Amino acid sequence: MASYLAQWTTAKERFEIEAGKVVGKTKLAKPGKTGIFWIRKSSGMEKVCKLLDDTANATAAKATLKAADTALKKFNDQRVDYQNILDQSVKKDADYKQVTKQIGQLEKAMMDIADDFENKVWRKLFKEEKSNELIAGVRRLSQEFAIACKKMKTIRSAAEKQSAGTVRATEGLQQMFDELEQALKDVRALAPGKKSNASQWKKYLSEIQTIQAGLEKGEAMAREMHECYEVVQSAYVSVQYEYKRHKTEQHWKTVKMSAAAEKECDQIFETMTKVLRQADDDHLYAFSVETDVENFRAMAEEATARIAALEKEQERLANRKQNRGKTRL
Repeated sequence: MASYLAQWTTAKERFEIEAGKVVGKTKLAKPGKTGIFWIRKSSGMEKVCKLLDDTANATAAKATLKAADTALKKFNDQRVDYQNILDQSVKKDADYKQVTKQIGQLEKAMMDIADDFENKVWRKLFKEEKSNELIAGVRRLSQEFAIACKKMKTIRSAAEKQSAGTVRATEGLQQMFDELEQALKDVRALAPGKKSNASQWKKYLSEIQTIQAGLEKGEAMAREMHECYEVVQSAYVSVQYEYKRHKTEQHWKTVKMSAAAEKECDQIFETMTKVLRQADDDHLYAFSVETDVENFRAMAEEATARIAALEKEQERLANRKQNRGKTRL
């Protein structure tokens, strides 16, 4: 394929010769603006065509979408300016009024150059740059996703060890309730002068307080898992959006991303979708930790209340013993 400058030179010479034949001249003088001393200025098309060539021939390391944008814009600006000069020439010059067909061919040649550059150079650079931007963003998000998922898994492992004691204690509290209920009945049935096993009640309180001290740690782990899950969800949704966007938006239909970038994006999204299931499960576990903590606290409050009732009953019995045998005044 000839260079853009060569294409323009050929189209311009063909116009001058063919238009010249129509008006009975060897060549039709090209239109253009005049400067000082009525010297005709260059159309400027050669300069912008050379810029297109320089951009198209740049090495991969130097060619950028920004450079292609600039070159194409300058060419189109100059093309429009030149077309305006042609239009003015048709209005003012008798010769040019006879060659509107040849002018149309010249204008089409300029449009063909612009279309060729856009399709072969600009779109290629657009595809590469946008593909690189997309896959870089997806990689970054997938890394954030993976780190948060791994952290959730680690926290869950620690939370399971932490909550194991709480779960066992919660199960043991029911037996404690039964024993406390029986103790309350025993205290109420105590004959004057007899003592109840108050030391056992203190032991229950000590156990409850020890377990409650570890509950805050479990809650902190649950909160941390919730925070990690927010990162996981945000990253996944963002990747999902980018993944779908490049398959549906108009510019991706026209300029498809590179096969390598699309393949990597597909693999990343597929992996993230699989890992998300485990993250969802870990997130649900965080809620179960919070539920276990709430349940234990409710049961601990009930147990503490029962022990308080026992102590009150013990105190009432002690007072009754003290007052026994005293004569009322």
